[in-house]
Amino acid sequence: MAMAPGFRTEHHLGMTSEATQVLEALLQRSGVALSEHKAFALHSSVEPATTLLVYKDEEPVAAVVMALHGTTWNLELLAEEDHALAEMIGFDAAMVLTEGHDVQLWEPARGTSVQLEEAISRYDLLRERNLLQLRRSLASAPPIPSTLGVRTFTPATDAASFLAANNAAFAGHPEQGVWNEATLDERLASPWFDPQLFLVYEERDVVTAWCWCKVDQTVPSSPGEIYVIGTLPEAQGRGLGAQLLELGCAAMATLGVREVELFVEADNPRALGLYERAGFATIGQRRSWLFS
Repeated sequence: MAMAPGFRTEHHLGMTSEATQVLEALLQRSGVALSEHKAFALHSSVEPATTLLVYKDEEPVAAVVMALHGTTWNLELLAEEDHALAEMIGFDAAMVLTEGHDVQLWEPARGTSVQLEEAISRYDLLRERNLLQLRRSLASAPPIPSTLGVRTFTPATDAASFLAANNAAFAGHPEQGVWNEATLDERLASPWFDPQLFLVYEERDVVTAWCWCKVDQTVPSSPGEIYVIGTLPEAQGRGLGAQLLELGCAAMATLGVREVELFVEADNPRALGLYERAGFATIGQRRSWLFS
């Protein structure tokens, strides 16, 4: 596809000073935030993001942040509201750069333009994902007490067991199922990390179920988040997830958290049933597309 007159793209490996300045300006003007995976990738020394900038008449008007998760390139688009064409140009250029790999594109925070929908239709779509955002009030649905014996996560002794269990529980997931030691270490080093909010249940010295919660205490009255919750495949169906969920909510409630959020795939009926029974309701959604 020929590029429209006046446009050009510029590829930056890693976060150059120019790419950083353009991204910060676009984020500020658009009023949106990058997903956590991209935010981590921007400053990662392990799997750094690569950035594609789109210029119109030598002014930067759009960007594509690309992060590699396993063997899948994960793309996130940033553009000012009146620059849908630049957004489409950036997507097309990113697809050329990532040729030969699976690619996942996240729907822009403000929605999908006609131009981007047209561009998406030109590529071989493997499947469409729909990520639901759910919320629960701890005031109207307080945590249910549990007698399940859990303890807090200890990085030095639990990291390997947790990573093996997490990747087994999320096998096939393009982001969550490909964690490694560096992925975990980056998150444990986050300012919001609280070891008291990372609960694990083990059997025979193996991490079997877990609930990792996230509370940003720098933002007053912000909701807590069920950051990662899972159960080893062979231990599913025993109610462990439901009990870990309540224990995680209880841990956040002790910090004064009154609302809790989580994100779940729309095509995961087992997880949706668990969350609905626990009092969560859908408040938003975001699509993504996986291309082969």
